Order: sequence, then structure tokens, then C-alpha cells
Amino acid sequence: MARTVGLLSLNDPIDTTSAQGRLIIDPFTSLAEFERELFRERTLAGLSTARARGRVGGRPKGLSPQAEATAMAAEALYRERRLSVAAIAQRLHESKSTLPSYLRHRGVEIGPYEKPPPRTPSLPVSNRRPAAKLSRTGPSPTNFANAA
Repeated sequence: MARTVGLLSLNDPIDTTSAQGRLIIDPFTSLAEFERELFRERTLAGLSTARARGRVGGRPKGLSPQAEATAMAAEALYRERRLSVAAIAQRLHESKSTLPSYLRHRGVEIGPYEKPPPRTPSLPVSNRRPAAKLSRTGPSPTNFANAA
């Protein structure tokens, strides 16, 4: 079952569902295609001429001195394997998506994040003070009396 689709303009006398309408539209589509190809050829010719003169387009490669310093700090923190990428990004005031490009620039192999083993506390548990209990609504009269 073949379907035919046509253009019928409500404001202009264009109707591509008839032979007469297709006859009118065909030259316009040919001209648009010709113009597009001509634009493409001129763009490629201009780029090749610029390359012949030694000009290279695009964004410059490398990092600014400030970004290089940030990349070095990111590498050091990443190699320690103590912080996640999100934590490193927050500490360096960068976005999470910027850090991998910094690390690749420094030649660091990026792998999946592995949590470090839990650290043992430096003080014995018996020497620690108990944490104060706070409520969201404020101190209750019994807690307030005990605190004083």
C-alpha cells in the first residue's frame, strides 16, 4: 500500500498533490540543493587555502597555566584513591565532567572508583566523648536541664 504525501499551502497557491504543483516546486528544490552544494564547495576550498597558508582552525590544544595547576592537583588527589571524582571536583571547584579531561591530559588511566578500606579510629573507643543529641525543634526542658 503506497502512500503519497503532498504539501497544500493555505495562504499561497502551492499544491504539490497535483502535477502542476510539483512542476512549480521542482525548480525551487533544485535551486536550494544547488545553493547548498555551492556553499559546501566554497567552505572546503576556503579551509584548504587556509591550511596551505599555515592556518589551523579549531580550539587550541592544551591547558592554560591555571588549568594545568588544577590538573596536577586533580591527578594527585585521584592517585591517592581516597576521594571520589565528585569530592575531588568539589574540592577543586570544578565540574565532575571536567576532571576526566584534566586526568587524560596528564596521562592518568581512569578506572572505576573503588572505596578505600575503612580506617581504624586513632583513639580507643572508651576515650571518646558521646555525641550530643540535638532535636530539630530545639532543646527540650529535660535536655536543657541536663546540659547545664
